[in-house]
Amino acid sequence: MAYDFELDNSQYFTATTPFTVGSASSESCTIAAWIKGETLTGFPTVAQICSNVSNNDRYDIRFNGTSAQALQEGQAASLAGHSTDTWYPMVGVFNLNADRDIYTSVGTANNTGSAATGGNQNELNIGRSNANGGNTGFFDGLIAEVAMWKAELTVAEAEAYMDGVSPLLIQPNTLEFYAPLRSTLFEYKSGAILSASASAPTAVEDHPPVMGVEQMQVFEHTAPAAGGGSSAPNLLLLGVG
Repeated sequence: MAYDFELDNSQYFTATTPFTVGSASSESCTIAAWIKGETLTGFPTVAQICSNVSNNDRYDIRFNGTSAQALQEGQAASLAGHSTDTWYPMVGVFNLNADRDIYTSVGTANNTGSAATGGNQNELNIGRSNANGGNTGFFDGLIAEVAMWKAELTVAEAEAYMDGVSPLLIQPNTLEFYAPLRSTLFEYKSGAILSASASAPTAVEDHPPVMGVEQMQVFEHTAPAAGGGSSAPNLLLLGVG
């Protein structure tokens, strides 16, 4: 299952953000989701963390039916070549050099610019933007598998997400929020209590090709730490059960 967001009814989910991200010179984050969008005007928001009293402290992934974006501080990495009514994985990576990278199954794009102010986010949104209290940028289409990490995913980890690996198995120690949006809002690691708009998004019998953990056999892969010490796993290797 996934959730259907209707633009005409301004539908979204929102919550107090379970984490904040400092200045892009000191901290990184990643926002990912699977989407099946309609043709839209502007750049509707798929998922974001933001300040609802400032427009300068936000991290967004956005999709308008043709292009996908990773947006920060009003500057975006944009990637064209998408279609409507097609499932796409999106991964927006915001790293320490004020870089923005957007990954989808179409390819990748990068943008470098000013860093966000940092540390003042107070809201998480799915299906809209509420940066600076704007309550705008409503999405039209299906959204599922929303995940947020307080870290920069590597290219290999972004590709694993796009290949259908559960976010629970990708940098699990930095995963701050995960809502599969399969049947209920709180299946796995929520990290926040979602509430819906007055007209709520609806669950539908459609879902992207993402394997739930119940379908997997999990094997931890731990890279050796410097100096011969132990290290927590970054990517969990798996086989289908």
